[in-house]
This record gives sequence, structure tokens and C-alpha cells, in this order.
Amino acid sequence: MSIQQIYTAEEAAAILRTTPRHLCTLARNGEIRGMKISRTWAFPEDAIQEFIVAKSQPIVSGASQQRTGLSAGALRNLERRARR
Repeated sequence: MSIQQIYTAEEAAAILRTTPRHLCTLARNGEIRGMKISRTWAFPEDAIQEFIVAKSQPIVSGASQQRTGLSAGALRNLERRARR
């Protein structure tokens, strides 16, 4: 059994290249799974991954890769964290 990484709104927003405020709005609207601990939002790592997959769009050229909206470096960091 492994313990899942939990990110603050600031950390998750940095991964998703958005602002913490926008991320919390997405959570309130049910677009990303998060939990409110006291007055602070927290986001499990798998919720961030699910959000990326849900918002990904196939590349128009029909290539097998999917577009994530993340830079190559940010995507590598997320994939590296997911393997831990």
C-alpha cells in the first residue's frame, strides 16, 4: 500500500500552469477533484492526472501522442512524480 501525494492549491496550480484561485474555482465547480481541509484546498495526485487526461485533446494530424497543454518539461515532471 502506498500513500498518495497530496498537493496544496499552490503546488497543484504550478503543475497545471494555472493560478491557485482558478484551480479552487474548478474544484468548487466539480471540474477537478479536490478536498477542503479546514479553509485550505488539497488535491490528490491522481486527481491532477485525471484532470490532465480529461482536458487533453488529440493532435489534429492524427499522431498517437496527445496534447496536454503542458510544456514538455512540466509533463516529464508530472510523469516522474507519478512513477514514485
